[in-house]
Amino acid sequence: MFGVSNDQFIHNLAGNTQATRNPRSLSPSHDPARHAVWTLRALNERFECWLEEYYHQRTHVALGTSPAQFMSSMNAFHGARSHKRIPYNEEFQIACLPASPNAGKVTVNPVRGVKTQNHQYWHPGFRDPALAGKELQAKVDPFNLFHIYVFLKHRWVECISNRAAEYRLLSADDIRTATEESKACGAQEPANREQNALRQAEFHRQTRELEKGLAATRHRALDDASQPEFKHDEPGNEFEHAWRPTLDDLNDTIYGDF
Repeated sequence: MFGVSNDQFIHNLAGNTQATRNPRSLSPSHDPARHAVWTLRALNERFECWLEEYYHQRTHVALGTSPAQFMSSMNAFHGARSHKRIPYNEEFQIACLPASPNAGKVTVNPVRGVKTQNHQYWHPGFRDPALAGKELQAKVDPFNLFHIYVFLKHRWVECISNRAAEYRLLSADDIRTATEESKACGAQEPANREQNALRQAEFHRQTRELEKGLAATRHRALDDASQPEFKHDEPGNEFEHAWRPTLDDLNDTIYGDF
């Protein structure tokens, strides 16, 4: 199915990357990056249209008829066999979901809920003080970042993201698109953290240099204040004892450590 969809659909779209397989024969005018026009939502809608309206309706070489007609004839000949059919309900969807990162475990915070995928998720059952700090099994929805399922008190419960209110009016396709965009932003987070760490380190380095300069100025002022100054009276008189000015006598106020 991957090969058929690539040959008949993906490789015929504007901006497909087949030309980059031989980059030395690729001219700048035919660079796929210059011709990329498909958004994720438009691509998803067109791919579903290709499946339902083209692939399922065209004659299949191995079947001798279209997949849709073959499915209909097999149901008529053998029966629907509804007792073998697995209902596509919430239980089936939860069973098919992948485990959350960190070995499928999340830690309960009675105030904030649980955190995974850089989102906070909440369920009223987390208010139980006995669950504080406990690790629970969790599953994430790869097409909907704004809810997860946690195995709480022998059953799977849905936990809602703290950002779910922003997307409550969106359709399922819009939520799927928003999820993909959020994941793409999250993939850049390690690089952003590294850049922020470098900026913070540079800021603290400059602060230390400034502190060294201030400390040197303070030490020079203290040394100047501790040096004796001699007075000379009338000729023939002996030098008087040196007097040492106090810090209050200095023009610049010098502050101590704080």
